[in-house]
Amino acid sequence: MAKQDAINYFNQHKTEILEKFPRLQSIIDKIAAQPQLAHAANILAKAYKLFEKPAQAHIDLLNTVIENYLSYLGAIESIHTYEEDDLQNRAKILDKYYKFFEDSHIESTFDSRSKIRSTILEEFTYLFLKDKVNSIIIAKCGAGVNDIKCGTVDAYSNLYITGKDISSFASEPLVRINGKDQDYAIYCTFPIMIPGKNGKSKQVIANVPILAIENKTFLDKTMLDGAIATAEKLKSGNPYSAFIVITETYAVAEDVDPIYSRIDQIFVLRKCKHDKSNRMPQPIDYGVLKKILDFVSKHLNSTWSDVNNRVLTDGVVMS
Repeated sequence: MAKQDAINYFNQHKTEILEKFPRLQSIIDKIAAQPQLAHAANILAKAYKLFEKPAQAHIDLLNTVIENYLSYLGAIESIHTYEEDDLQNRAKILDKYYKFFEDSHIESTFDSRSKIRSTILEEFTYLFLKDKVNSIIIAKCGAGVNDIKCGTVDAYSNLYITGKDISSFASEPLVRINGKDQDYAIYCTFPIMIPGKNGKSKQVIANVPILAIENKTFLDKTMLDGAIATAEKLKSGNPYSAFIVITETYAVAEDVDPIYSRIDQIFVLRKCKHDKSNRMPQPIDYGVLKKILDFVSKHLNSTWSDVNNRVLTDGVVMS
């Protein structure tokens, strides 16, 4: 069920739903204020599924999830600065919420394919970067601050033009956008207009990322290959875009070095290899959060294209 459809459904059955999930209104309010809250949206979807097909044990457990989530979200959102203590507190709060998930066997209860655990990191990435990214955008863009958006998006990779048949190819061209769903991106939305004959123009919307992030609970070789392909696609659409992966643990063999790829960096939050028997072998390392913050800040504050100045100043074309 899409987010807006779920909210409409809630409004139609509000009294009955709140009888089963008393705190669900708070989740709805959070999503209304911040549509980028992927984990909140996942919890909301679970509630509607259980409302339609009740299972009391699962309802009780989801109510516990809602209580813990609202406490976690309140704690994370209370931090707006990025001093060392702030980073340490964010890491501890995130780890505590993960521990609740592990101790309560949430993921196995609701089926790991439902992404209830994986959306924790997806949402945290947005919340963690929000204040820093907003401050940079305001400083750099001024009046154009609303042109830059952040959050989950179908990110532009390329455009192609075709036609229904040979006669319509020139007169009424069909324009298509290829994109890739990104857990988090900083992007700008551009309308692209392709003129045909007789004034029959076609327009598509491209969400072009300047930075894209994939989140993983752990990163194995298959996932790495997928991330490499995604980086290639997104950078073919915007070569100045940065692409990074944030993962809790790392599960790729040591003889595989992603340096050859177009991934800019892979950040491993727990600074350790993946352990199948322990989803939390090490705590979240606040130092890695600092490195993520520094990478994003540097990219957003950089000059991406200034060939003439590089030639005249440094005698190089590419930085």
